[in-house]
Amino acid sequence: NIENKGVKAVSGEIAYMFQDPDSQLCTFTVEDEIAFGLENIKMEPSHMDHTINKVLKLTGISHLKKRQLNHLSGGEKQKVALASILALDPEVILMDEPTANLDPKSTIEIINLIRNLRDKFGKTILIVEHKINEFSEIIDDVIWFEREQAKNIDKESFIESYKNEYCLPTGNKNQLNAEKVLEAKGIYFSYDKNISVLNNVNFSLHKGEIAAIVGPNGAGKSTLSKILMGLLKPEKGAILVKGTNIKNINPKDLGEHMGLVFQNPEHQFIKMTVEKEMALSLEIRKQCPEVIKDTVDSYLFMFDLDKHRLSNPFS
Repeated sequence: NIENKGVKAVSGEIAYMFQDPDSQLCTFTVEDEIAFGLENIKMEPSHMDHTINKVLKLTGISHLKKRQLNHLSGGEKQKVALASILALDPEVILMDEPTANLDPKSTIEIINLIRNLRDKFGKTILIVEHKINEFSEIIDDVIWFEREQAKNIDKESFIESYKNEYCLPTGNKNQLNAEKVLEAKGIYFSYDKNISVLNNVNFSLHKGEIAAIVGPNGAGKSTLSKILMGLLKPEKGAILVKGTNIKNINPKDLGEHMGLVFQNPEHQFIKMTVEKEMALSLEIRKQCPEVIKDTVDSYLFMFDLDKHRLSNPFS
């Protein structure tokens, strides 16, 4: 019973990988982050470098060893968090959506790594996951949660029913509107002189269009999103909203045209209830109370959140 053991003893046997890697990263560089856990278990400094290099290679991020954590993508941070856990060599690893921030290539790499951790190193692994198809080849058991109850169910029948239930039909491409609402012209950006993130990025979006920005972890997708919103300034180039450079648009006015949903939504919650969080932007716009209430109620029902209106967004 783990209640009869101290935290130190339990942490040596069981490790937990958070859904949001930022919640468990403590230091400034990749190397220091992995070393931090080793320092806590009092590993000899002479042994640390070998262990750090081993887990960096195992997770495929040796090239990130000297990088600052705040310059990494969400997927790269996810791999750093996993490397930090593996350095401690726990017997049981709990993973909360380990591929949530990963591109398809990195997802396959992590799944293969999880397979190797079980097959070659004898690790016991519990994965909390929505994308069950991607793990269907490696999981041994499925534990189904429903109405606050957990039970083991047949793996094969569950995976088959999941495939049939959650597949979407192929969509048709819509006729594009001629009006351009967003343009990127010759965008360049880097976090430091040696690492270029964006190099001459050009594209345009038309009214009513849905576009996907795709690419491997670390390619600059989130960075580009922040530049489009004016949260980061490009070294060169311009972002145009309806033909106007965002440099010439007041940030408050820019918010009338564009919105950004963060990769981790918890990073943008401010208020203590769902209802107040949804009302905040309308209050900033100085909408009348009746309009705010009607708008909030409408979207709570639209997104099936009415039952959570008084809940804390973090819960």
